[in-house]
Amino acid sequence: MKISFWYHMPTKMWRVIRYTIYAILGIVLGGLSFEAATLPHVSVLRDQNPATTSLIETRNREARNSSSQPRRVQIWMPLEKISPNLQRAVLAGEDTNFATHHGFDY
Repeated sequence: MKISFWYHMPTKMWRVIRYTIYAILGIVLGGLSFEAATLPHVSVLRDQNPATTSLIETRNREARNSSSQPRRVQIWMPLEKISPNLQRAVLAGEDTNFATHHGFDY
C-alpha cells in the first residue's frame, strides 16, 4: 500500500496553506465589498442627470492650468431625441470591440 505524499505533509505546512487561502479569500471579499459600497448606483441616472462628470472636471482643470476660464454648455436630451446613428457612433468611438462582445470589455 502506497501512502500519499499529501498525507505526510507536516501539520504546520497545512496550517500555512489554509491561512494563505483564508487571506486570499479575505482580500477578494474585502475588495468586492469595497467596490459594492463605493460604486455609484447607476439606477439614479435614469431619473437624475449628474451635475458633473470626470471628463468635465478634467477639462475644467486643463482650462484653469492654461489660465483660461472654463466654459460649460450642457443641454440634456432624452435618448429618444438622439439619432440612432449617433448613438451607434458614440458606442463605436467608446468601445472599438462593441460588436464582438456581450458586456463589459476590459
